[in-house]
Amino acid sequence: MDVPDWLIEFLDGISLWDAIAISAVIIAVVWFIVKKGWRGATSFARAILHTSDVMSKLDVLPDFTVRVDAFMDRTDERMAKNTEVLEAHTEVLDAHTRQLENTHSTNLRDDIDGAAQAAAGAQQTAEEAMTAIRDMQEQLGRLADAINPKGTS
Repeated sequence: MDVPDWLIEFLDGISLWDAIAISAVIIAVVWFIVKKGWRGATSFARAILHTSDVMSKLDVLPDFTVRVDAFMDRTDERMAKNTEVLEAHTEVLDAHTRQLENTHSTNLRDDIDGAAQAAAGAQQTAEEAMTAIRDMQEQLGRLADAINPKGTS
């Protein structure tokens, strides 16, 4: 029986004590996996699979972040516009209130009612924007849960 040259070279480079130590380590590892460590080995393998799932889900995070940033910019613009409208209507209401204190005109009441309705419309638009923000927060929460489900470490 011929022994391959590479095996002879490998064995020539190992002392007897090295061979005993390597054999002891191999036997200890096999014994540990068979007797005690099988659960640990499977848990480790599951952790690696879970990590790869999380990493694959993180690939969509930059695109999602860009979309959220764009949405937040649009929401900020809408909120600034609505704030300006509310301030304008408040000024109108203040002016009409001052005028009403000085005169007793029934036409002013109609103007005040119209300004109040316009302010209510602006408030409804602001509430819709806040609802959209809450929806986006829920989407962020679902993405966070998908990346790291509860009960896992």
